Amino acid sequence: MLSVLAPTSDLTDREFFLLFCHFGTLSKVAKFLDTHPSKISRAIKCLEHKLDTQLIKRDGKKLILTREGILYRDSITKAFHEILSQEYILSV
Repeated sequence: MLSVLAPTSDLTDREFFLLFCHFGTLSKVAKFLDTHPSKISRAIKCLEHKLDTQLIKRDGKKLILTREGILYRDSITKAFHEILSQEYILSV
């Protein structure tokens, strides 16, 4: 699969988390980014460590957003939308 991103692309842990929220599984994110699911998992675990909270509940093979994960997803989605709208305004 041809990656959508350049090999040197450096996504943040938050962006990996948002991609997980969008696709719903680590394997789908990994396929989209042409990488291994463990890279996505490590990024999300790193984010959880930075935030000192569990964003995803791991139940066997199934991953589910926690209450905190849902709240965090909603807040950073709103923030990213605001950033993108401001960038658009500046580019016009």
